[in-house]
Amino acid sequence: LGMPDLSLQACRVAKEMHRLSPEAHYEYAQTLIATGEMKLANKSLSAAAELNPNNTQYHYQRGMNFYYLNQYDAAENSFLKALSIDLNDVDSSYQLAYIYAAQKKEKLAKQQIEKVLQIQKEHPKIQSAKLLLEYVRENALDKLPLKIIPHDYHVGRSKSHYKSGNFGLALIEIETAAKLKPNNLQTKEILIGLSGFLLRINMTEKAVKQMISIAGETAIITAKGYQELGDIEVLKGNLPEARTYYEKVLKLSDPNGIARQTLDELPEQVAPNTTPLQQTEVFIHPSIALNRKGELFAQYKMYKRAIAIYSLASRIRPNHLPTMLNTATAYYNSKNFGKSISILERLLLSHPNHENILVHRILLAQAYVKSNNRGKSLKNIAIAIKINPAVKTSIRANPAFEILRDMNEYKKLTQ
Repeated sequence: LGMPDLSLQACRVAKEMHRLSPEAHYEYAQTLIATGEMKLANKSLSAAAELNPNNTQYHYQRGMNFYYLNQYDAAENSFLKALSIDLNDVDSSYQLAYIYAAQKKEKLAKQQIEKVLQIQKEHPKIQSAKLLLEYVRENALDKLPLKIIPHDYHVGRSKSHYKSGNFGLALIEIETAAKLKPNNLQTKEILIGLSGFLLRINMTEKAVKQMISIAGETAIITAKGYQELGDIEVLKGNLPEARTYYEKVLKLSDPNGIARQTLDELPEQVAPNTTPLQQTEVFIHPSIALNRKGELFAQYKMYKRAIAIYSLASRIRPNHLPTMLNTATAYYNSKNFGKSISILERLLLSHPNHENILVHRILLAQAYVKSNNRGKSLKNIAIAIKINPAVKTSIRANPAFEILRDMNEYKKLTQ
């Protein structure tokens, strides 16, 4: 979930309850590593290794932590320990080769790289070993950095976790990086982006305000910050406060026109039957969180912004059914019936039967009748009634079908 304090607390409890479980110690170490507590992490990894001495991962990870702490001899010994258990451990073998190369131990580096290349496995570090060998052959070892910069290390791990779909760990890692370099605007932007994607609005709000205080009131990045703060206030249901932030964006810079578009749609007051984002709502995947953000904008009839947010969610997770249905609904409500029909018909091909198929068919019937295609509207009404005959009552009461009420076919279907 990307909640380091709760994770550490839970892992400590698990470690105490399951002292003889190496996995409990290892999982505790993973959160400690993400928060930059490498010395404590290595204590837990040592405990895990004592309980399961033949697990190379424990020794490899200890080696990486020693490397982070710039304790190169200890790192080398840990990698060698892992390789004494499994000569084909690519991670340890490559990292050992890199340490030798970065320390300009050319002969040892070349020997170790050759060992990596002899391993018959599909692994990204095999290609890295080939590149490392080129540095050795070209006598370019001076170009290889030896010392790990903690901030950069956590940024890199955050990106790696994000690409692997480990969004919680990605968030913890970038939060750690931001603490190590609190005035680094690029890191702040990544933290704001990822926490914003997951709707961690308190974290995002804090990071945005810190970014603005660093960048100053005239920077373009500050305009982006105010845009984010405006969105956060919409999610909270504070529409007047949101308007204030969007107006600040207009005074600075609005190159994509998002603030102007948002202000054009933003209602003056919160309408009845609307609900802000609840503190109990926690998301672990950006596409689900963004889908929810789109729903919150859509409830205020801010359909253009909602569609843009759904589009972003769909790029992260294409063909996600709830997002696509929400997108079709937003297009329908914004009177773009053709686009709504296109999405709904395409979804019928990929999801012919799903839990919301009844609502799907009714919405499609509404879109067709609004497009003056009564035949296809009646066809979808008939399918909806076949799925659940009880829907006749709501169809008769639906004002979208008013134009069909004098048609005999409609009367037969709904009687």
